[in-house]
Amino acid sequence: MKKTFAFLCLFLFFSLSVFGQSQPDKVAKVAAGQLKEARASWWGFDANDSTKSLQAAIHSKVPKLIVDTMPTPWITEPLQLVSDQEIVFEKGCVVQAKRGAFKDKYDSLFNIILQKNVSLIGQEGATLRMWIADYHTDAYEKAEWRHGINVKSSENVTIQGLTIADSGGDGIYLGVAQRGVPCKNVRIHNVVCDNNNRQGISVISAENLLIEDTVMKNTAGTAPRAGIDFEPNHPSEVLINCVMKNCVTENNVGGGYILHLLNFNRSTTPISLRFENCVSKNDKGSGFNFNFSNGSGAAVGGSIDVVNCRFERSGQSGLSIRGKQVDGNSLSFENVVVDECGEKPEVLPIAISSRNADQLPLGNIQFRSVRVIDSKDRPFFGYKDFTRLNLPLEAVTGEIVLERNGQTTTHRIDDAWIDKNFPRRIFKQIPAVDPTNLKLVPLQAATTDVDRTVTPLRSRNGGEFWFYAEKGSPLRFTVRQGQVSARFPGKEESVKFVAPSGKRVALPKLKLNEDTDYLVKAAPETGVYRFQADVGRNWVALKKTNCPVVLAAIPREAHLFTTRGEFYFYVPEGTKEFGLRFCGEGSERVKATVFDPSGAQVWMQDNIEEMTAFDATISGVWKIKLDRPAIGTFEDFFVTILGIPPLLGFAPELLLK
Repeated sequence: MKKTFAFLCLFLFFSLSVFGQSQPDKVAKVAAGQLKEARASWWGFDANDSTKSLQAAIHSKVPKLIVDTMPTPWITEPLQLVSDQEIVFEKGCVVQAKRGAFKDKYDSLFNIILQKNVSLIGQEGATLRMWIADYHTDAYEKAEWRHGINVKSSENVTIQGLTIADSGGDGIYLGVAQRGVPCKNVRIHNVVCDNNNRQGISVISAENLLIEDTVMKNTAGTAPRAGIDFEPNHPSEVLINCVMKNCVTENNVGGGYILHLLNFNRSTTPISLRFENCVSKNDKGSGFNFNFSNGSGAAVGGSIDVVNCRFERSGQSGLSIRGKQVDGNSLSFENVVVDECGEKPEVLPIAISSRNADQLPLGNIQFRSVRVIDSKDRPFFGYKDFTRLNLPLEAVTGEIVLERNGQTTTHRIDDAWIDKNFPRRIFKQIPAVDPTNLKLVPLQAATTDVDRTVTPLRSRNGGEFWFYAEKGSPLRFTVRQGQVSARFPGKEESVKFVAPSGKRVALPKLKLNEDTDYLVKAAPETGVYRFQADVGRNWVALKKTNCPVVLAAIPREAHLFTTRGEFYFYVPEGTKEFGLRFCGEGSERVKATVFDPSGAQVWMQDNIEEMTAFDATISGVWKIKLDRPAIGTFEDFFVTILGIPPLLGFAPELLLK
């Protein structure tokens, strides 16, 4: 046994020594242009760090570079690829990120930036691997861009036969290094993206993209955590002739296939996407998740076709379509199967919805021979309007067959079917009041001697808190900026604090995930001071104050996040009518209860998802109690106040009028 062990050790040492020896004579022939094919080992192999030899081999610009299979993985830091080169990874070859490196949040393993004619070809078992768990430790700045293969503004790129695993970002990223220059003529074939942090594949801007026979699975880390995500960042980017064939997404924490097109608009080159013979299996999010911009000039033209695809056992809807404007691109499903999708009873197999900020009718969707297999007793198809505009669903046509408990029913989808099943809800049209130019004073006389702790209103995407102070009096308050998720890392943010005259008052930056105390020792003027904080996708909340203060629910409404508690608003005498509107976001919900000035409960609704309304006329101080819903997710929701100044307060004695 000892002899065998000794022999193995000697063999391993000998192998590493032989394989690790550089061959300068062959390197010289490559440099002289005498050899058009080379092996990476000619530049040397170091079992601890082969960055220099690998990068030198690549920079030799040899037309064909073979990365040898070594007894141990090629350990490397980020590598920069060059044009007109094919890199072949031998059978069983492993290239692995150097542990403890990749400290910059944009460090990716292979980088193809502004290059042409680049191929990465893997033979059986060839693997590119990083260290996903390490990138979530305190040793690394939190980020979502440490990709396995990072392709930007490059042309004629082929990625084939590789397994790309454990990246700190996406397995493959197709993005932009130069505005207006997409990735062109990219082919991803027979690739496995496994256990990556953000996405298996992200597509930001691409023209003539073919992804086929590719598996994207086990994505878990930073949201969206999808199999693949088409998510442009700017209207100038493109998704032209993008085709997926025979692909599978499986066991991803997020959705299977995501199209997040909110940054496209009418100026964008019309899109053309086709998904053929693709499958989603056991993805925790939606099998197919479509997100569109909606509004005047917001909808992109073009077409999206989903043909012969199957979506199985997704945690959310099999097909989720949000914001799909009727006069934008067409969306069609042909020979598609949605099989037991929507884990919770309230999540429907096919779900169409508007967003709170959408403005125009939804639709232009065709269902051709679509089959829904669902054993739960619930609607197979739903439309939910989260706006207060009563947006209709139009030009939705086709045929959907429902299979449930051995029974089959065929549903012809047309305008009449839509009108019957989803009649428009009519709300009173009560105008909004802009409080910006109103002269506001405290509702009650207030003292500035005591700092009061208040129930936090977590205002998503930032917020405006309006304080009232007398000239010469102190103004003290505490604000917290909190993260919504690891996807929105955040940072210290500058704040804007404006005196009644419009002059800026300098205040320190707003910290992240901790309280920030603010002090103005002597207010320079009498009146309302406006505190504004833009915290991106995170939230901001007031924690303490020594003076009257309200949250200004502008420009449209208060966008709140996991906010529970009792809050107040003032209805001036002589008000003819005012209205409250509540709604969730997507499958996120809230419970709301309304109390009149006498303290009597006059309205309550649980599990608010779509827009719902309460209207009244009585003046005085009203109370709203916000709470967790009985079912559904409690995160984002909206509160709109109409007919009166939309100022939401923390206590009656802190209100402004």
